[in-house]
Amino acid sequence: CGGEVSSSAGRITSPGYPRYYTSGLRCQYKIRRPDPGTCTVELDFRVFDVGTSAGCSEDYLQMPDQTRLCGSQTIAKALDYSAIGSDVMTLTFVTDSIGAGRGFDIVVRQLPNSCSILPPPPSCDVTISDERSVIHSPNYPDDYPADALCVYTIKRLDSSVCQLRVDFLDFDLEPAQDCGSDFVQLEKNGKRHCGVRAPPTSVLTFDGDVLRMVFRSDSVSSRRGFEARIRQLRNSCYRPIGPANPRLCGTYSDQSAVLQSENFPLLYPANTDCEYRIMRHGPQVCQLELNMVHFDLASDNRAACDRDYLEVKGTRYCGNRDGQRVLVDFPRNKNEIVLNFKTDSYQQLSGFRIEAKQLTSGCPPAENKTCDATFGSETFQIISPGYQSGSYPDNSDCSYTVKKSTFQVCALQVKFYTFDLEQSEDCAKDYLEIGEQKICGRVEYDSIRTFEFLEDETTIKFHSDSFKNGAGFFLLLEQKTC
Repeated sequence: CGGEVSSSAGRITSPGYPRYYTSGLRCQYKIRRPDPGTCTVELDFRVFDVGTSAGCSEDYLQMPDQTRLCGSQTIAKALDYSAIGSDVMTLTFVTDSIGAGRGFDIVVRQLPNSCSILPPPPSCDVTISDERSVIHSPNYPDDYPADALCVYTIKRLDSSVCQLRVDFLDFDLEPAQDCGSDFVQLEKNGKRHCGVRAPPTSVLTFDGDVLRMVFRSDSVSSRRGFEARIRQLRNSCYRPIGPANPRLCGTYSDQSAVLQSENFPLLYPANTDCEYRIMRHGPQVCQLELNMVHFDLASDNRAACDRDYLEVKGTRYCGNRDGQRVLVDFPRNKNEIVLNFKTDSYQQLSGFRIEAKQLTSGCPPAENKTCDATFGSETFQIISPGYQSGSYPDNSDCSYTVKKSTFQVCALQVKFYTFDLEQSEDCAKDYLEIGEQKICGRVEYDSIRTFEFLEDETTIKFHSDSFKNGAGFFLLLEQKTC
């Protein structure tokens, strides 16, 4: 999807137009300057029907000046190459997982001989690389000028910084519905702020080496503007749990299965480090029987098994154990048993052939526990299920409902005493979701993060899959008033 206009006139349309656009789109439309005498580009919105959302955070068309358009648009727009600072203007069309609307049909006109002989107005753009700084609107505390467009670029201090905290100390912008006139917009969440109520403290995550904030004013009225304190948070990066995973030698979920060392009955390879995962066949299964039909692993000390061994729930097996049977309990809070097979480089033998059978006889009735909870006090704790035992259970889904302790509350502060969940891309496996932000991996001890709390209640969600678990979390939460 996308397109390019490099002549004096052209047209850009959403994918599939005039049919409704689909979900999950990210399309770029480039407008290239045809010659040095062209400075002005006119966009004539013949049709613009893009799903409406607060701050245009779901479906939107992002303009070259980083402003976002959604809903309906009928007024033509004029763009200036000198304001963009490039000979290429980029418009980006983004849709969420739902998709709703006919999209757009925009006529592009590049006006020849449209460059002014006057020098360009002074730029109000600011670039910051300090750990702490204060930024403000142009002329603050006097009224900001009309038609201002300021981009505040924060460069990441070093690799220990992954997050930025923004506190608004003073805030007075022209109020308007959907903040369509004068506004401050944080690039990370796309939400616009206007009026006289200062936005709550925000903690933003660096995706790359820069974060941006945009201030925009129209030509109607001006006010005092804003002043904000920004701080780059050291030691705010997530770290994955533990070293790289061992190689997976096999996964078994049938009630009966056969496990064999690599190359069996020939010699197994040197320096093997792999896992055999036995997945619980059903909720009625409580034990695993391992019948070692053949078992021969190199060992100098069968009691210690410090060379080649198969480890089952903390117990190592080595040497010759033909015919031995081992009975292992499935953990109540897990749906798998992991067998670790490790060998050194000194001596290799024939390995093992093990018949595994999942048993249902003599199992206690299944427990039916819920981890949901509701909180309404100013300060409270949230602890992951199974925290005292050292790990949370598989396949958990917990909902923690937080109700405002008073109507003046506008933010929720979270202090992380312990946070250790399975790390995954986009936190798709185990995660804690607060304010539509998923958190996984590890968070530094005593870290503090603040989230918006605008509705009467909010829900914090915890989810775990059936694969790998961390220690869980211990959080102290405090409701903050404005």
